[in-house]
Amino acid sequence: MDTLRPDAFVRVTLKTTRDGGRMGPLPRPRFNCPVFFGDQREHANDCMFLVEEADGELVPGGAPRIVPVKFLAIGLVRDELRPGNTFVLWEGREVGWAKVVDVTDP
Repeated sequence: MDTLRPDAFVRVTLKTTRDGGRMGPLPRPRFNCPVFFGDQREHANDCMFLVEEADGELVPGGAPRIVPVKFLAIGLVRDELRPGNTFVLWEGREVGWAKVVDVTDP
């Protein structure tokens, strides 16, 4: 499989299934998902979580995991990619959130 260069590393936390989260773990090797930065829910950004490179399995309600992420339109989110910024994972509803830990060089 081709190796993708991530745009950032994020700490992902998935909501429990009971609280409206996913029914199962994020699929490997990659998981595509729209995300929203901040509190707004009008402008989503598509990204790909490189789940195969996470530091553990990402299960609903499980421990937060560091995951590399690749944005499909990096120019639209570059200003939002700063350590400490957060975004939500969206699958027709909020299923989790991520906090930017590190950003790779452009």
